[in-house]
Amino acid sequence: SKVIGMNTNALRRRSSVAIPYSTIKRVAAVLREKGHVPKPYLGVGLQPVRVPESLRQRLNLNQDVGALVVHVESASPADKAELLPGDILLGVDEQNFGHHGPTSLVFRLEPNRDAKIAGIRGGQHFSTTIHVGERPRRQA
Repeated sequence: SKVIGMNTNALRRRSSVAIPYSTIKRVAAVLREKGHVPKPYLGVGLQPVRVPESLRQRLNLNQDVGALVVHVESASPADKAELLPGDILLGVDEQNFGHHGPTSLVFRLEPNRDAKIAGIRGGQHFSTTIHVGERPRRQA
């Protein structure tokens, strides 16, 4: 017989989740190599926000939800990419925040890689590249 995954209820109460073998294999390899699973870090506080209809029409946008930058940590990847409070981020690496939500997309980013950010600043489209950092590990 062949292992295709693992069922667990440790991730969600009262329901089982199937974790594919490919995910288990990838995470195990990272754990063997680094001793922990690195988490992406941008150094930015985001809040979901509706893009006003007038702005959507003017910029020809097909999405109505973005992520408002409410805070940028000094010397963080977001700061180095020159993101500013008040920017409305629309997506990362060609995926819109409106469909997935900003948090789920950010958690999918791979640390120590570049990602392309698309957004709105001052009523105009902008894009930038951000070098995704690795979230510092908490000390026990």
